Amino acid sequence: IWVAVYATKRRTYQIRLQNDKLQALVKSRTAELENVLAGLEQKVEERTASLKKANEQLNLAMEAGQHAPFRWYEDSNGRIFSEYSDRYFEILGYEPQEFDLTWDWWVNAIHPEDRKKTLEVVQEAINSQKSDDPKTGFFTEYRIRTKTGDYVWVESNAKMLSSEQGPVYKTVTGIITNVSKRKEAELERMASEEKFRKVFDASTSALLLVAADGRIVMQNGKAEEIFDYKTEEWSELSVEDLIPGQFKKAHKQLRKSYHDLENPQPLSVTRDLYGLTRSRRRVPVQIGISPVQIREDRYTLAIVVDMTERVQMEKDLEEHRRQLQIERDRYASVFHNINDAIFVMDVEDDGRFKFVEFNKAEEEVTGIKNKEAHGKYTNELFPKFSDYLDWRYSTCRDTRQMLTYQEQLEFKTGLKEFKTSLVPIIENDKVVRIVGIAHDVTDLMVSEKKIKDREEKLRYALQASQDAIIDWNLENGLMEFSEAFYRMLGYNKGEIKESLESLIGITNSTDIDISRKEDLIAIVNALPADKQFSSDFRMKKKSGEWLWVLLKGKVVERNEKGKAMRFVGTLTNITSEKQKTKERLETILMTEDNERGRISREIHDGLQQTLTITALNMEFAKREAGSLSEKAQEKFETGWSYLQKSIAESRTVAHSLMPKAILDFGLVSACNSLIMQYNESIEATQFNFFENLGEDRIPDKNVEVTLYRILQEATNNIIKYAKATEVSVQLRRYDDMYMLTIEDNGVGFNVDEVREEGAGFGLMSMQNRIDAIYGHLEIDSAPGRGTVVIVEVPNAAIA
Repeated sequence: IWVAVYATKRRTYQIRLQNDKLQALVKSRTAELENVLAGLEQKVEERTASLKKANEQLNLAMEAGQHAPFRWYEDSNGRIFSEYSDRYFEILGYEPQEFDLTWDWWVNAIHPEDRKKTLEVVQEAINSQKSDDPKTGFFTEYRIRTKTGDYVWVESNAKMLSSEQGPVYKTVTGIITNVSKRKEAELERMASEEKFRKVFDASTSALLLVAADGRIVMQNGKAEEIFDYKTEEWSELSVEDLIPGQFKKAHKQLRKSYHDLENPQPLSVTRDLYGLTRSRRRVPVQIGISPVQIREDRYTLAIVVDMTERVQMEKDLEEHRRQLQIERDRYASVFHNINDAIFVMDVEDDGRFKFVEFNKAEEEVTGIKNKEAHGKYTNELFPKFSDYLDWRYSTCRDTRQMLTYQEQLEFKTGLKEFKTSLVPIIENDKVVRIVGIAHDVTDLMVSEKKIKDREEKLRYALQASQDAIIDWNLENGLMEFSEAFYRMLGYNKGEIKESLESLIGITNSTDIDISRKEDLIAIVNALPADKQFSSDFRMKKKSGEWLWVLLKGKVVERNEKGKAMRFVGTLTNITSEKQKTKERLETILMTEDNERGRISREIHDGLQQTLTITALNMEFAKREAGSLSEKAQEKFETGWSYLQKSIAESRTVAHSLMPKAILDFGLVSACNSLIMQYNESIEATQFNFFENLGEDRIPDKNVEVTLYRILQEATNNIIKYAKATEVSVQLRRYDDMYMLTIEDNGVGFNVDEVREEGAGFGLMSMQNRIDAIYGHLEIDSAPGRGTVVIVEVPNAAIA
């Protein structure tokens, strides 16, 4: 029993020892595990903090670099889903996650020009996943629309991930970066390089782009022409190959020194230098050099000007100067000693004519010394007839031909007759000077007048048997008509009563106002003894046709008081002459209108198109003008304003020369347009237009154009001289005629005085136009009571 008890105790003791060891081991292992766990927790915290910091840095880097992460994924059913960071929405100008950014939205937001190419890159990468050689990603650049409707350049760099497990079948993850600034810089750089290349090639001087080691990396066509090297040979050349041998060594050192400067400045060498051609020929040149920075490399731009022609020109110029001095001496001798009056004037760009020199004969004729005339304009020297002189000089300038005039002018020395020739001096296809040569023919004209008077009397006698003769007895009122009168008009004797009333009855009252017997008697009585009555007008033949006749007559008997007692005259059939005159005037006016039309078309199709294209280009540039300096913007806006004015003015000039409205819509429309234009541009004067034609047109286009030109001339005179506040224009149609009336309340003028002084070129132009259509023009005006212009065109004159 004791042994058993002892054994049991012993076993118990051993178990206790083993238990103590196990407990100690457990405590030791537990402490070790606790230490390990504590270390793991610390490492997890450190790793978490590190990841958070790295994530913050990544977000900051993405924000600073305009980056935005994204993810696309496709499930097994082919549906595409997308996830974009807040930064992506901000790049496009939206609030973070402002809307669900779907695949369709992204496709529609891509710029139309970039959409096809971008989708092809993405689709190729996605489709390749089913091939044996799948792509690992894709890269593409494109423009995408922002919230404001503008576009920004972005680049998309993505990786492809595929998984057969779970609901996600394909995944694309990547970064989108805003590269607008870089892209704009690249486009601007490319444009600058292209512009440089174009300017380089188009230069009329030889241009060489030289590298630091002297290699010629670029040359233009002018350089190839001067130095005679072929295009393919230049790549093997150094700039020293173009320099004569004795200068090569020094040039190499100078070139290196210039290139090594920190801030080299442009240099120009104006002294005579020489270049060496391919055939070893020396050519005189002048050279300018400038530093050029292209990307990261610095070059030297050499500008070479071939002086061969200039050297020869200088020699020729010196010889020309010598010959010119000889000619000047000859000219001065002839100019001042010739008997005819000679004057020289400059033709200025503004259309005025400035006197340069008078010879001695011209001084005697005009009573004006050469030093007094030098530098003066026509209106300053000859104010009474400056308009007439300027018209003559303008005609010489515009026709570029020598013209000769027979004219009567009154200078300080008195009234004289001249035969004057104007000779245009043309330089560079432009009349720059006019030389006038005036020959005094006063005495000759007196002699010619005497001869003419004798010839006229003889002609009356010769025509007595051919032309109709009218013998009017003013005392008893009886008239006698010759047989020729009846033959001319187709009547039988007795069919017309031989009286003044019968004569008036078959006379066209619109040609000559003799509707009252008393008026004609007053005209005849007012005739001076040495003057004859002369007037042309139409008379109605028995057939109803109108015959143009010229009536010439004189008072052959007067009583003691000087009252006319008998008047004898001849009627000459001048219908054919009138027709020829009409045809000549029509030809002149048609030529003038055709030229106006041509110039109008040139302005519309040429100048206006050029100005419009310029405006379109400047309008594009105007959107970029905000990047210019304030002064540059001001200059740009000034240029833009003047361009718009030029377009408007060219359109006005083209319309004034040949208004399209008169050709397409008729006289009424053209007049309305002209009056509206005056009212819009002239504030001091109110223009009114009244008409009763409505939409009807005058059948003859020439009549419409003539009436419109007369309206233009009359209103231009009103604007220039009348100082009127109100102008009334009326265009009326009556049973037997059309009538145009232009009335103003201006200062008025003396019509006869203007015509006599030769200043009525505008009146002459209007009269010529009216004569061309067999119309009648009347101008009623006097100083202080305005002006009325009346134009009558009978229906019989309209074709």
